[in-house]
Amino acid sequence: MADERRQDERDPMAPARAMSALREVIRAFNVATKKLERRFGLSGSQLEALEILHENPGLSPSDLACRSATDQSTASVVVKRLADAGYVDRRQDDGDRRRTHLTLTAEGEAILEKAAPSVPTKLREAFLRLGPPERVTLTQLLERWLSLAGLKRAA
Repeated sequence: MADERRQDERDPMAPARAMSALREVIRAFNVATKKLERRFGLSGSQLEALEILHENPGLSPSDLACRSATDQSTASVVVKRLADAGYVDRRQDDGDRRRTHLTLTAEGEAILEKAAPSVPTKLREAFLRLGPPERVTLTQLLERWLSLAGLKRAA
């Protein structure tokens, strides 16, 4: 704890820099979403779902929710909108009719060819370029920061 205070004394702008970095992430999401909505009529979550399904055809809606770090109800809404727009095909599993498999249609693939990668995809790819110790440290610190601020959702 004393070591943390000494570090803050050396860089009194550290809290402002951290908030600025967080604002840049939020701004990137907002700007990308506005561009997507204007150009393709899609939300950022919908583009991210298309990207995930492109890389992992046949996922179930719950698998998609897990991979996109969203809750089941959000993923269901995203899938419904994508299916209604003709970008995703939903097929029931032959062995278990309660299970649905999601795949991109030709129209969904065409959107991906035209659209820039989503912000979550860019962040995930950059995260993987960090070394393993940096990934662990960054994850732990972000989780701790959210917890200390009272913003961490219950798992």
